[in-house]
Amino acid sequence: MVASPRPDELRELAVGLEASGAPFLWSLREDSWPLLPPGFLDRATSTGSGLVYQPKTALPMSLWWMVPQYVLFGLSDVFAMIGLQEFFYDQVPDALRSLGLAFFLSIFGVGHLFSSFIISAIHGATKKSGASWFSNNLNHAHLDYFYWLLARFCAVELAAFVIVSRVAGPAAAGRSRSRRRP
Repeated sequence: MVASPRPDELRELAVGLEASGAPFLWSLREDSWPLLPPGFLDRATSTGSGLVYQPKTALPMSLWWMVPQYVLFGLSDVFAMIGLQEFFYDQVPDALRSLGLAFFLSIFGVGHLFSSFIISAIHGATKKSGASWFSNNLNHAHLDYFYWLLARFCAVELAAFVIVSRVAGPAAAGRSRSRRRP
């Protein structure tokens, strides 16, 4: 949800979040920072805690912040694997089913290899220009840039899928249905 609170509401929200004592994640545009109560950013961030330049010190963050992401990732992985296995098993002729299942398993190996290549290439390229996107200190790392790059890759893949499915869609579906009939 995107909201644009008035300056007085923003100050009240900041005071309430700080007074609760609970950890929170808040995303604000940089032009909103001067509207916050004096010293709020120093007290509420790892910068104010003096933890930015101490990479061995653990940040006060709970493991439970990661659980929803991993649950969502796990569920999507399970559904994708089942769908891919069904696709490779169903769309391959009976004589080549073992080859189809081998292709299904090889997709994961090629994907992990490609992922490692992308991370190594980005790390090498960004390290030359100064700070790497994958710094050991998360306060200096730019993982957000990496995830935006992955989002762009996904958008390109989605566009390619839509184009290919429109070109080969109904005709290919008709051929596979007629092949299944005895």
